[in-house]
Parts: sequence; structure tokens; C-alpha cells
Amino acid sequence: MEKSKTRGAIILARMDSSRLPGKVLKPIDGIPLVEAIYLRLRKCRSLDEIVLATTSRDCDSPLVQHFENIGGQVYRGSPEEVENVTQRFLSAGNSYQLTYAARINGDSPFPDAALIDEGWNVANETRADLVTNLIPRTFPYGIAVEWIRLEKLADLLPQIPSAEREHVTSFLYKNIEKIRLATLPPLQNPSPETQLTIDIASDMDRIEGLLAEANTSVIDAQTLDLIRPSSNENK
Repeated sequence: MEKSKTRGAIILARMDSSRLPGKVLKPIDGIPLVEAIYLRLRKCRSLDEIVLATTSRDCDSPLVQHFENIGGQVYRGSPEEVENVTQRFLSAGNSYQLTYAARINGDSPFPDAALIDEGWNVANETRADLVTNLIPRTFPYGIAVEWIRLEKLADLLPQIPSAEREHVTSFLYKNIEKIRLATLPPLQNPSPETQLTIDIASDMDRIEGLLAEANTSVIDAQTLDLIRPSSNENK
């Protein structure tokens, strides 16, 4: 049986975030954010490749150097792919001959390896164009699983308005009838209001506080460790 590398995770990240520049290299629990994401993804059994998709601009060179130093693969997009994230995602996947890619946001330090593997199993069984845990949204923000069949995304790209290309999957959710969709089971105790993403400086402190409260590390934290019991009160 052919053992070509056909599935991987693509981390979308740049250094020039408007609200918190350089956040992808800022430490969480003593580890640069992008490195924490990479180390958590290394726990996945379903990934042949872990690819950082960034840009060819000089400002992103420190990010590229760090990611390569820790053993990751890198795709550097053209200037037009700075804002056209959908094209950057596709180009990164094509550069590594991926058939399916899991979209990973560079501001989300807690990709869930077990969920990502579960999503791949569904994608492999159903050959869906999109496998997601966001319909309905029951997981915290920052715990998204989206496996995307790149051939289908490329076919739909000409239909995606320029304003929506910054968000890789938004067009797919708005046009479900155009794709084959598969969903993962919802979280038993929904916590969609919990924020596990890094957007502004205070989010760094908040995440550190969650880790301390759960007595865990950024590498080992489980999704349920990070959901405050209070988030399910009064429901």
C-alpha cells in the first residue's frame, strides 16, 4: 500500500498581529506560542506533516527561523497571500502534496490531538470535504477541529469573495449545500463562551491563570481541564 504523505496540519501565523504584534513567539508557560502548538500537534497520530504557513516578508523571518529550529516544515507565501489566507492555506498544502489539511490557528495554544485524530478518522471514512466540530459550536473558542479536502477548497476558491478569503472556512459554512459535510459529536457539557485564544496581552495572563488553576502545562493540558466549572452553571 502506498504510504505517501497526504494529510497534515497547517498552522496559519504571522508576526504582525494588529492587537498583539509578535504574539506567536511570546511565551505561554515558558514556551513560545507557536512552539507550544507544534509540540501539542506532535501528539497526533493522524498527521504526516506539520506545516507553518506564513509569508515571505522580513518581519516573519524570526518566526520561520524558530519553527525550523524546532523541526517544523515551513511554507512562505507570496505578498498577495498576506491577507488571502485561503490561498496561503491551499498553497501550503499543495507544497507538501497534502490531500487533506487540518486548519490550525496560530493564536490558539491548545489544539486537541485526540479530537484532531478523531476528525481524521471521520474524514478518512466519509471522504467529506469538511469535517468540523463547530456545528453546533459546543467547544470553547480555540478548540476547533476542521479537516478540509484541499481539492474541493481549490475548486470553490473562484467563488469565494475577496473579503472572505481571510477566513479559510467561512465560505464553506455559509454554503454547506456545496460541500460534503461531516460533524464530530458535540461536547457533553457545552462551553462555547470559554475563550482559549490569544488576541490581546491580557489573554496571556488569563491563559496562564487557567493553567495554574488546572495544575497542568500548556503541552499537557486537556480541553476539559481548561473549562471552568462556573462556565456550566445556571444553564
